[in-house]
Amino acid sequence: MEMHTPFLLWATLFTGVISSGPVPRKLFGEIRSPNYPKPYPNNNISSWDIIVPKGYVVKLTFRYFDLEPSETCFYDYVKIRADKKSLGRYCGQLGSTTGNHPGRKEFVSKGNRMHLSFHSDFSNEDNGVVVPYRGFLAYYKAVVVNCGSPAKLTNGIFSYVNKPANNTYQSVITYQCNEPYYHIVTRGGGDRYTCSSEGTWVDRDGQKRIPACLPVCGKPDNPVIGVQRIVGGKKAREGNFPWQALTEIHGRGGGALLSDRWILTAAHTIFPKGSARNNVSLDELAKDASIFLGHSDVEQIIRMGNHPVHRIFIHPDYNPNDEHNYNGDIALLELKYPVTLGPTVLPICLPDTSNTTFYMDGYMGYVSGFGVEKNFLSNNLKYVQLPAVSREKCQSWLDSKKRENPMVFSENMFCAGFLREKRDTCQGDSGSAFTVLDLESGRWVATGIVSWGIGCAQGYGFYTKILGYLDWIKGIIKEDTL
Repeated sequence: MEMHTPFLLWATLFTGVISSGPVPRKLFGEIRSPNYPKPYPNNNISSWDIIVPKGYVVKLTFRYFDLEPSETCFYDYVKIRADKKSLGRYCGQLGSTTGNHPGRKEFVSKGNRMHLSFHSDFSNEDNGVVVPYRGFLAYYKAVVVNCGSPAKLTNGIFSYVNKPANNTYQSVITYQCNEPYYHIVTRGGGDRYTCSSEGTWVDRDGQKRIPACLPVCGKPDNPVIGVQRIVGGKKAREGNFPWQALTEIHGRGGGALLSDRWILTAAHTIFPKGSARNNVSLDELAKDASIFLGHSDVEQIIRMGNHPVHRIFIHPDYNPNDEHNYNGDIALLELKYPVTLGPTVLPICLPDTSNTTFYMDGYMGYVSGFGVEKNFLSNNLKYVQLPAVSREKCQSWLDSKKRENPMVFSENMFCAGFLREKRDTCQGDSGSAFTVLDLESGRWVATGIVSWGIGCAQGYGFYTKILGYLDWIKGIIKEDTL
């Protein structure tokens, strides 16, 4: 049998005869006006404090109510307070148009206390006739606190620790995220929440704010294995590159998912070099842009539906009018709605600011894309494995071309690929990420963005060096994924 701590009820009468008696120690009872059911005395002030055990609230109703009616209940009245707030001032008779009769209204506290006060003035006369108003009879009971259904956790669930599951005082739940695609951030108070005596779910620090589920980056269920060869490449399997986006802005391009609502891509896929449409506003381009995620087959990924773009950000160093300089060739697309992560949709990680080993000569990376293959746009996601190349080799190869207007090779770029093997990225791959496996963390990291080249598979390809733009990226996104 469940045991309850008895409530306490204090009644004090001021002015006139003061009477008191023992109060039954139980979780319900009644309050009567002085002399009820006989008429209450004039010039009387009475008050009652109802205190029930912690974890309960007070619920009070009037079974009978008959007080002298007046505008604003100025003469005779009952006042009710709970939780440091007034629950109203009442007077009048049932059916009376004057006063404020409580009727069958239920008065419920949020805490475990309620205060009633009764006041009568010096007379109960109406046009010289004494009217015997009988006062009131109220019933109250202690009701177990109910916190209501816990708040839902986006990309996560809650489960009840106590059995049977309920939302009453001292019930306990735990939150968890949809692993392995999200991880929980508990803000210090843990993932365990208890129904408090105040009727709210709180963590161990007493905080109401629920945890958050943040995306996990760079941990594909089905990572690419082995050395397979976009030009000279082979088809990617489902989930090999779950961050890969197919973009349609000025023709086909690529991008990489960051977090659950950002796409990293190349600025020239939005404002192509020398294009007549470069005077179109970013807002207009955002409305017309199409972003597709979640499949390695072009027909399937388009059938799955477009992810509308909310805003576009282009790095201020990018100049669409200078066809020989791709410095600042980086852009961010903010999606209107976050995507739900899973085995075929997962963000790529950004590199650590202190790690430059990914750009060392010979460090192998992967590039995926839906670009050109044998002069046709590919129907499938392809990928190629390419080594990063030292700056000296890249610059030397560019110099050997002896072009009248040489391409700029800035510190914010790197090159990768082979001089003799037919493996490279091509048109339609622009904006896709150059990714490497960080052996220390076991996560895949985006180190570059497909930017420019001289032909397809005719030498090295050139990539925007993400390491040089981390502050810009994080300043816009303002969130981190782990």
